[in-house]
Amino acid sequence: MKIIPKRFSEKDIVTRVNWINNPSISGTMFFDLPATAERTEKWFISNIANEKRIDFTFVDQYDNTLAMGGLTDISKEHRNAEFYVMVNPDKHGNGIGKEVSKWMCNYAFSVLKFNKI
Repeated sequence: MKIIPKRFSEKDIVTRVNWINNPSISGTMFFDLPATAERTEKWFISNIANEKRIDFTFVDQYDNTLAMGGLTDISKEHRNAEFYVMVNPDKHGNGIGKEVSKWMCNYAFSVLKFNKI
């Protein structure tokens, strides 16, 4: 399966909210629950120019959303960041998280020239 990265956009908000409210996601990540489209839209708008994070949506060749992930708490000075990934709850167990993680690490180390994630 080919995984295509795209920058997270406003059209991804509803999907993100649905995933965050799913116990298979919210049980392993820290979110203010329940997530709402309104709060998530405010989060999105407040982070548009935020240089301390970058968020991606990962889709297949048919533009079906497979995962979301990103780098947060980016330090350009120390060349490091924190990493997160969440996989479509209907697609768990298919290796998508592994592929997204490999892509994110490659992006962080090769493109952004980070030393640590």
